[in-house]
Amino acid sequence: MKIGVITWYTGENYGTNYQAIALQWILRQVGHDVQLIDYDEALIAAPEQLTKSEQRLQRWIYDFRRYVIRLLYRDQVKKRDASMTAAIRKQCRLTAKVHTESEFSDMCNQFDLLVIGSDQLWNPNWYKPLYFADFDGVHTRKISYAPSIGVDAIPKEKAELIRHGLSGFSAVSVRESTGAELLKPLSPVEPVQVIDPVLLLSRSDWEQIFPSEGNPIREKYVLTVFLTDRHRHRKAARGFARSKRLKQVTVPYMGMSYLQRGIICADADQSKLLDLIRNAEYVITDSFHIAVMSIIHEKQFFVLERFKEQQYRSTNCRVRDLLTTLALDDRLLPYNSSRIPYFEPIDYTEPLLLLTKEKERSIDYLYKSI
Repeated sequence: MKIGVITWYTGENYGTNYQAIALQWILRQVGHDVQLIDYDEALIAAPEQLTKSEQRLQRWIYDFRRYVIRLLYRDQVKKRDASMTAAIRKQCRLTAKVHTESEFSDMCNQFDLLVIGSDQLWNPNWYKPLYFADFDGVHTRKISYAPSIGVDAIPKEKAELIRHGLSGFSAVSVRESTGAELLKPLSPVEPVQVIDPVLLLSRSDWEQIFPSEGNPIREKYVLTVFLTDRHRHRKAARGFARSKRLKQVTVPYMGMSYLQRGIICADADQSKLLDLIRNAEYVITDSFHIAVMSIIHEKQFFVLERFKEQQYRSTNCRVRDLLTTLALDDRLLPYNSSRIPYFEPIDYTEPLLLLTKEKERSIDYLYKSI
């Protein structure tokens, strides 16, 4: 079958890259012809909805980060970005670029099936019709696989838009159980919770996609990857590494993370990051997908909540649902924690049994939906 996938697949977010690669991989294993629909970013552009003060803060953070990178790590970051783009082109087949709604609809209709997902495509905070292929010109059958709702509630003004977007789907699955409950009154079919496509691949699958090049760090270390710039989270990671007498290795993302002590790996692409995870003694993160990769590779890890619990744009439920499902919920630490308490090392016997069941159930759902 010729399958078109609509998802995020660009940029420097590692999870975005990993999930795009994983979904194509799992579909190709059973003989499907799979392509990512390569859409112009202008198709999802929207007017700025932030207040002026929020815009100024966001611009300041962006400018500071750009200044630090340019000053200290410009060449490494340039190398990383080029390598990440090349990896997507190597591991995924992309369609010709589409620039307009009409071209997008025409491209969709060249496939036998559209699969939407995964990542936070269905987070209502950035609803877009494109993420539902919700255009009158699209006639191809549609299913979803594990798009994330990411939040605990859908605003009323977005509910009807999402209801309309779901009306053309023959099967609906989402990443979180909370998301499945939220979509029940809006979906024409029963929403099903499935696991992220990254978790459908085994450690050996990822080794085949990104072969190990060995340990890039000679000393034993704690790996830290933070998508937000919380001072207390950085303090917690530093203190933990010091308490374990281990080197701290940071894959930087936000401005201040480029200024951390220890080893900064600003050139880490998808492959190097996986090697850093494979060889770490511990992983500390606020990223859903870094936690996922830590579980796949049976690492000792901790996840710090990225958001205040009642924050409007909080997506903490994504990580909470995953860790609860795999009996690893004690690895989720509260937002703004400044220290990491002692925990017994993870015994992966039960989590891996639970993961195997989730993989079998999710793959069965995906293949039956197709």
